[in-house]
Amino acid sequence: TRFRKSLYFPIVILVLINLVVGWLVTDHYGESWDERRRYRYATNSLSMYTGRGEIEDTLEGDEKGPAYVMLARLASDLFQTIRPDWNEMDGFHFAHFIAYQFGLFFFYLLCLRWMSPGVSIGATLLLAFQPLFWGHAFINPKDIPFMAFFAGSIWSGWKAADRFISLRWKPKGLLWQTSGVTSADWLFLLLAAFLVGFTSAIRVLGIAAGAMVALYWLWHTRGRGLPLVILYAILGGVTMFALWPEMWTAPRGVLQSSLLQATNFQWTGKVRFAGLDYWAHELPRTYLPVLLAFQLTLPLLALAIVGFTRSIKQILSKSSFRFDLLLLAGWFGIPFSLIVIFQPPMYDNFRHLFFILPPLFIWAGLTLDWMRFYLPNRWLFTGLVILLTLPGIYWIQRLHPYQYVYYNELAGNVAGAAGRYEMDYWVVSYRETVEQLNVLAEPGAEIVVDGAAQVVRTYARPDLQIYRYVKKDVEEGRQYDYAVLPSRNDKNIKLFKESPVVIEVGVEGVVFTVVKNLQPASSESSSQP
Repeated sequence: TRFRKSLYFPIVILVLINLVVGWLVTDHYGESWDERRRYRYATNSLSMYTGRGEIEDTLEGDEKGPAYVMLARLASDLFQTIRPDWNEMDGFHFAHFIAYQFGLFFFYLLCLRWMSPGVSIGATLLLAFQPLFWGHAFINPKDIPFMAFFAGSIWSGWKAADRFISLRWKPKGLLWQTSGVTSADWLFLLLAAFLVGFTSAIRVLGIAAGAMVALYWLWHTRGRGLPLVILYAILGGVTMFALWPEMWTAPRGVLQSSLLQATNFQWTGKVRFAGLDYWAHELPRTYLPVLLAFQLTLPLLALAIVGFTRSIKQILSKSSFRFDLLLLAGWFGIPFSLIVIFQPPMYDNFRHLFFILPPLFIWAGLTLDWMRFYLPNRWLFTGLVILLTLPGIYWIQRLHPYQYVYYNELAGNVAGAAGRYEMDYWVVSYRETVEQLNVLAEPGAEIVVDGAAQVVRTYARPDLQIYRYVKKDVEEGRQYDYAVLPSRNDKNIKLFKESPVVIEVGVEGVVFTVVKNLQPASSESSSQP
């Protein structure tokens, strides 16, 4: 009874329900495009701690560190011992989903700073049941964990700061000292430093979470907390160094390279947007605003807009939370504005920017808090929250296991967005495709794959021969039995035009992947009336 009345009861129940559902459906999700590479990166990074690895083997060529994927790699081994029917990618996927649950927990605690538990869990439900996030939560070892622990870094840092802000400060020479510090206060400081270091060793932009904590701390102590902020930064830096083996021999070089990649990542492919194909560095300024409007649920967007306007009023009216709300606005607004103004290369829609989105859900929570005032009956408010969450739950079920291709009613849902915007850009549908191909293909059949051939190998029968599509080889007469082709960049239409389609995989009538039969006899017979 005591636990049921505690602040943590609703979020613990939500997380437990999600984990049960996730455990049952994890093996429905296919390996994503470069997930195998992250898995190898984790394995090589872990070997550095035993002295058996080589730094060169762990280099990824981008701004991401190995902290999270090392942990997920170890968790994957554990999950496979419990579920022998899972492969290593299934275990990896469930680890990603657990990271998402940590994000929900941290977000809920962050909401409690401004809202009641009932309103906080309402805002958390909106975050938990975004189809876009739910789909990525299983297949994305990069952006979902980073979003989760970025939010955790800010919550823990602000919580640690609050404990020291509330203490009495007195001058000591050129510095300040506090009285009444307890061991719990120092534990919170250590937790905050560990989380920001861990987050920065997932992706170097985690340093921005540390900057938000430092600004909060210095503002509320009028600069007196500077020594503790310095200690926080040092401990966070040590944690990042310890969890990023590449830094052990060249910390400055790795940090500089990672920061450069984070601010100007070069991607040379084309991106489908509004029915046109753009190079990643030539996208229009409307790219991010339009996709945000199209890929988040409409109730969330409406609530967030109202909450943002109310937070601006509170900032201008000098509310006691005005600096907190200003930091929230900066958390989302600064990266958003920089991207719209400077137009850096972008691809895979806006998955790289998931970490800037929690403020939208906090603003939505502020709107719910305002609405709660006019709905004093608890059951009416509960019904309202359920009603606002239902669209997300509906599409999570309907698009399973391809929720990450979600588009809302403004885009005409998934069917309306097909051909105009990116769909299964990580070829998660290759799993379902290969499971059907395993039944169809003859023993020893040779399969050519456009793109992520390694994903097909994960699920293909051992006797099948898997090759990556190379245009030159085909032009020189290399023969295959079947071709696995994605719909991205219309490859399913452009390649092997004369060969018949024998397998189609997709959702809502939208095709993600096809298999074409390349055997001459089959092609000839299919062309006859």
